Amino acid sequence: MSVSRFASHVGARSRRGVTLALAALFAWSLVLQAMSAASPPIVRGAQEVVCGITPLDVEIIIDNSSSMDTGSPSRLTRAKAAATQLVNDLDANGGVGTGGLHRLAVTTFGGTTAVALDTPPDARWASSAASLAAGIASITSSVGTPLKDGILAGALDLSTNSRPSPARHILVLISDGKPHPAATQTPSAGDVATYLASADEAFSIGIDLDTALMASLATDASHYFPLTSASGLPAAFAAIYQKIACPSIALEKSASPSTYKAVGDVVTYTYKVTNTGNADLQGPVTVTDDRATVTCPDGDLAMGAVMTCTASYVITQADLTAASVTNTAQAHAGGVDSNTATATVTLAPTSSVLSETSAPTARPTLPPTDAPNDDAGSSTPGLGLMLALLVLAGIGLVTGQLASAPRRLRREEIRRR
Repeated sequence: MSVSRFASHVGARSRRGVTLALAALFAWSLVLQAMSAASPPIVRGAQEVVCGITPLDVEIIIDNSSSMDTGSPSRLTRAKAAATQLVNDLDANGGVGTGGLHRLAVTTFGGTTAVALDTPPDARWASSAASLAAGIASITSSVGTPLKDGILAGALDLSTNSRPSPARHILVLISDGKPHPAATQTPSAGDVATYLASADEAFSIGIDLDTALMASLATDASHYFPLTSASGLPAAFAAIYQKIACPSIALEKSASPSTYKAVGDVVTYTYKVTNTGNADLQGPVTVTDDRATVTCPDGDLAMGAVMTCTASYVITQADLTAASVTNTAQAHAGGVDSNTATATVTLAPTSSVLSETSAPTARPTLPPTDAPNDDAGSSTPGLGLMLALLVLAGIGLVTGQLASAPRRLRREEIRRR
């Protein structure tokens, strides 16, 4: 064989090696495209739960001094009724006492000292809402307003008997804010700090009182309720209940199928609405979606309950052009709004795999230069390495052919001699 023929032979085999390498690269690009098409829809949501169903340990501190026993009905009578309503609200939403989610106690201060309510015997950290309500009803007034003793006794009772986290520790104080005797029963800055440190939240309700003092006994301005009349007590306790119950709902959303191919394809959305707060929520439960009309079952949403709603969406020509559809939804129940949740479905890629009968004879070409790779954020593990190995395989084939050329030429010369 002549040198020119051998070089031509080596060149042909080298070209075949390069072609094989390019064909392998092209085939891998098709695999990546198929893997991308099989990815699930993007679903976000249920990550913004604010409150959660949380055990509450609540200490109610009631001023039962003689100044609270004025008016008709008296301030003390209204205070006892409002405090009982708070007990009943928590009992209806999680339960109070044995077997319930929440625990409550009452401390009173009047006369010369503060006392933990213990009539009936289990009224203090009562075994039931009924026992605690009976204890509250038994409170009577006494001359004297030992405010300092009252807040410190309540704080100590809460600190000593409350459960560890995740239980939340709550103080609720109601008083006309007139310590007596003032010289010994006005809390110092240290007393106030000790009181506030004993709870996660401290609420203060003051009636016709020393505003600055009562405001200092609240966690912040949103926890302070200055009243000019005892008639405002039911509303103040209702607002406290809403704060500590922390009603909340969470929304999760999913879409099926995850891809579409043509105008008229139908995407079905599923919405899971969960009551994640400390209060039952009155229905109807609704979900608003910026692309679909959502249907939910009738009924209320109890604590921890889950309701499933559905909707469908028909693909349009605009969706084909855009190559994806994203929509956003939010759930609503009992005046409470959920997090927003989005879902994205995408246009299914056109298959690039050719059948045997339609396969052209044209040589495969390189995939686009912007094909996915590890540096561009591809989620396929080791993609860059695999592509590099394929290229090196083709180069190695060519290099091997060229390296062996001199040895083959010499053997050809020896044979001809």
